[in-house]
Amino acid sequence: MATTTEQGGRVILCLKPDDICADQACESWTAYARQCWLHELAHPWLNHLTDEDVRAEFLDVVGLPRWSDVDDPWGRRGAERAANTLRFGLMDEPVTLVPELHGNCDERDAGFRVLTGTDPIAECTP
Repeated sequence: MATTTEQGGRVILCLKPDDICADQACESWTAYARQCWLHELAHPWLNHLTDEDVRAEFLDVVGLPRWSDVDDPWGRRGAERAANTLRFGLMDEPVTLVPELHGNCDERDAGFRVLTGTDPIAECTP
Protein backbone atom coordinates (compact mmCIF):
# COMPACT_ATOMS: atom_id res chain seq x y z
CA MET A 1 0.00 0.00 0.00
CA ALA A 2 1.30 3.45 -0.87
CA THR A 3 -0.01 6.80 0.32
CA THR A 4 1.23 10.26 -0.55
CA THR A 5 0.39 13.69 0.78
CA GLU A 6 1.89 17.14 0.38
CA GLN A 7 3.98 16.45 3.51
CA GLY A 8 5.40 13.13 2.31
CA GLY A 9 4.45 9.55 1.70
CA ARG A 10 4.49 6.06 3.04
CA VAL A 11 4.94 2.70 1.35
CA ILE A 12 3.90 -0.41 3.29
CA LEU A 13 4.52 -3.95 2.09
CA CYS A 14 2.07 -6.39 3.64
CA LEU A 15 4.21 -9.50 3.22
CA LYS A 16 5.41 -12.27 5.49
CA PRO A 17 9.18 -12.87 5.82
CA ASP A 18 8.82 -16.11 3.85
CA ASP A 19 7.27 -14.11 0.99
CA ILE A 20 10.19 -11.70 0.96
CA CYS A 21 13.37 -13.69 1.54
CA ALA A 22 14.61 -15.91 -1.26
CA ASP A 23 17.15 -17.63 1.01
CA GLN A 24 17.73 -18.32 4.71
CA ALA A 25 20.03 -15.30 5.15
CA CYS A 26 17.61 -13.06 3.22
CA GLU A 27 20.43 -11.87 0.96
CA SER A 28 17.99 -11.62 -1.94
CA TRP A 29 14.28 -11.08 -2.35
CA THR A 30 11.79 -13.34 -4.09
CA ALA A 31 10.40 -12.27 -7.47
CA TYR A 32 7.02 -11.81 -5.77
CA ALA A 33 8.47 -9.41 -3.18
CA ARG A 34 10.36 -7.43 -5.84
CA GLN A 35 7.17 -7.14 -7.90
CA CYS A 36 5.17 -5.95 -4.88
CA TRP A 37 7.84 -3.38 -4.00
CA LEU A 38 7.99 -2.04 -7.57
CA HIS A 39 4.19 -1.80 -7.74
CA GLU A 40 3.92 0.15 -4.49
CA LEU A 41 6.86 2.45 -5.34
CA ALA A 42 5.20 3.13 -8.68
CA HIS A 43 2.20 4.82 -7.03
CA PRO A 44 4.07 7.82 -5.57
CA TRP A 45 6.16 8.03 -8.76
CA LEU A 46 2.96 8.20 -10.82
CA ASN A 47 1.35 10.73 -8.44
CA HIS A 48 4.27 13.13 -8.66
CA LEU A 49 5.62 12.61 -12.18
CA THR A 50 2.61 12.19 -14.43
CA ASP A 51 0.11 14.82 -15.43
CA GLU A 52 -3.44 14.62 -16.77
CA ASP A 53 -2.25 14.41 -20.39
CA VAL A 54 0.04 11.44 -19.70
CA ARG A 55 -2.65 9.71 -17.69
CA ALA A 56 -5.25 10.26 -20.44
CA GLU A 57 -2.85 8.90 -23.07
CA PHE A 58 -2.09 5.87 -20.89
CA LEU A 59 -5.82 5.17 -20.39
CA ASP A 60 -6.35 5.38 -24.13
CA VAL A 61 -3.48 2.94 -24.83
CA VAL A 62 -4.67 0.34 -22.32
CA GLY A 63 -8.39 0.80 -22.96
CA LEU A 64 -9.54 1.84 -19.51
CA PRO A 65 -12.11 4.59 -18.86
CA ARG A 66 -10.79 6.23 -15.67
CA TRP A 67 -7.56 6.78 -13.75
CA SER A 68 -8.90 6.09 -10.28
CA ASP A 69 -12.43 5.45 -9.16
CA VAL A 70 -13.15 3.37 -6.07
CA ASP A 71 -16.34 2.10 -7.74
CA ASP A 72 -14.24 0.40 -10.44
CA PRO A 73 -12.85 -3.06 -9.71
CA TRP A 74 -9.15 -2.93 -8.75
CA GLY A 75 -8.00 -4.39 -12.08
CA ARG A 76 -9.97 -1.77 -14.06
CA ARG A 77 -8.44 1.28 -12.34
CA GLY A 78 -5.97 3.16 -14.48
CA ALA A 79 -3.72 3.99 -11.51
CA GLU A 80 -3.41 0.29 -10.62
CA ARG A 81 -2.82 -0.73 -14.24
CA ALA A 82 -0.14 1.96 -14.50
CA ALA A 83 1.58 0.72 -11.32
CA ASN A 84 1.48 -2.82 -12.70
CA THR A 85 2.80 -1.60 -16.05
CA LEU A 86 5.80 -0.04 -14.32
CA ARG A 87 6.22 -3.10 -12.11
CA PHE A 88 6.26 -5.52 -15.03
CA GLY A 89 8.38 -3.25 -17.20
CA LEU A 90 11.10 -2.83 -14.55
CA MET A 91 11.46 -6.46 -13.46
CA ASP A 92 14.87 -8.01 -14.00
CA GLU A 93 13.43 -11.25 -15.35
CA PRO A 94 10.71 -12.20 -17.86
CA VAL A 95 7.15 -11.64 -16.71
CA THR A 96 3.87 -13.38 -17.50
CA LEU A 97 0.76 -11.22 -17.56
CA VAL A 98 -2.78 -12.16 -16.56
CA PRO A 99 -4.77 -10.38 -19.30
CA GLU A 100 -7.83 -9.62 -17.12
CA LEU A 101 -5.62 -7.79 -14.58
CA HIS A 102 -2.60 -6.61 -16.54
CA GLY A 103 -3.66 -6.33 -20.17
CA ASN A 104 -1.52 -7.89 -22.86
CA CYS A 105 2.16 -7.51 -23.71
CA ASP A 106 1.54 -4.92 -26.45
CA GLU A 107 -0.50 -2.78 -24.05
CA ARG A 108 2.14 -3.16 -21.34
CA ASP A 109 4.91 -2.11 -23.71
CA ALA A 110 2.98 0.85 -25.17
CA GLY A 111 1.78 1.94 -21.71
CA PHE A 112 5.32 1.74 -20.33
CA ARG A 113 6.54 3.99 -23.16
CA VAL A 114 3.78 6.52 -22.43
CA LEU A 115 4.67 6.61 -18.73
CA THR A 116 8.47 6.57 -19.00
CA GLY A 117 9.47 7.46 -22.56
CA THR A 118 11.54 4.24 -22.74
CA ASP A 119 11.10 0.56 -23.54
CA PRO A 120 10.44 -1.94 -20.76
CA ILE A 121 13.42 -3.86 -19.35
CA ALA A 122 11.65 -7.17 -18.76
CA GLU A 123 10.65 -9.48 -21.58
CA CYS A 124 6.92 -10.14 -21.64
CA THR A 125 5.09 -13.41 -22.32
CA PRO A 126 1.32 -13.68 -22.70
